[in-house]
Amino acid sequence: MSVHRLNWVTETNKTLTSLNLGGNELGSNGIEILATASQYNNTLSTLYVGRNSVGIGGAQHLAKLLNHNTKLVKLDLQSNEISDDGIQYLADALQNNITLKTLNLARNNIGDKGTYNLANALEHNNTLTHLHLALNLIADEGAQALATLLETNRILTVIDLAFNQISIHGIKQLASASQKHSTMTTLDLRYNQTDASEINIFILTVIDLAFNQISIHGIKQLASASQKHSMITTLNLRYNQTGANNRAILNDTANVLL
Repeated sequence: MSVHRLNWVTETNKTLTSLNLGGNELGSNGIEILATASQYNNTLSTLYVGRNSVGIGGAQHLAKLLNHNTKLVKLDLQSNEISDDGIQYLADALQNNITLKTLNLARNNIGDKGTYNLANALEHNNTLTHLHLALNLIADEGAQALATLLETNRILTVIDLAFNQISIHGIKQLASASQKHSTMTTLDLRYNQTDASEINIFILTVIDLAFNQISIHGIKQLASASQKHSMITTLNLRYNQTGANNRAILNDTANVLL
């Protein structure tokens, strides 16, 4: 798509509500044209610009969009090499944005620094409910920043941290913060670095711990916590380390869940 046509698509169109421009290699210049044209669009609520080499410069232009647009509800920026430096621009914009509910930042080389800045910004945001940070470089310091956010934030309901580098220490901090968080329902922790043996489920209704290093003893503790937790509906423990000779313990676990 010619980037110059984006002016018509977003600036003058009065009916468009969803726009998918994924995989078009718009780059920073194309994103600038798109963001400028969309700033005062009164109908567009969903924008997907994944896989467009947005980079740090493009993130800066999208931050301007978030500062001015009052209709955008969902923004998907996955796979755009935004990095910690680019996240700072988006974080600053989120402090003032009052409409965005879903933000997908998966696969953007975001580390602990970017997560810290994002978490700090969300302390001042009262609308974002879904935050997707899968396939990044987030470790325990980033998890701690999000845990601190959850102690006071009552808006977030879903956090996706799959395929990161969070150990049991960071997972426990997130779980502890979840106890104080009355609205969060889903915490996705697939493919992290934890045995999860001391996780408490608390108020969550969905917790995904597939592809971790949870032993049969950890699974038994999770099952016991599930029995005491009347709200949980989904617990995913696929591909962990239960072992082949733990039938007796698995039977005990099944009895706990009855």
